[in-house]
Amino acid sequence: MKKPKAACAGCGAEQPYGQIRCDVCGEPLVFPVSLVCPRCGAESFNLNDIVEGYCGRCHQFVDDAPVKG
Repeated sequence: MKKPKAACAGCGAEQPYGQIRCDVCGEPLVFPVSLVCPRCGAESFNLNDIVEGYCGRCHQFVDDAPVKG
């Protein structure tokens, strides 16, 4: 699974997940708030699930799960 990206609140540039400020303009980043499993449709708000791409209902890692922000 691709790691989720954070988006800059100021310029919109994608940044690696886990950073706090944008490398381009220094503004705060906006992080994804949930992960939706493409298999069962469960939505997880657990930060570890979002970062690792894990579905607690399926007990599996998911590929290309939509991340809502």
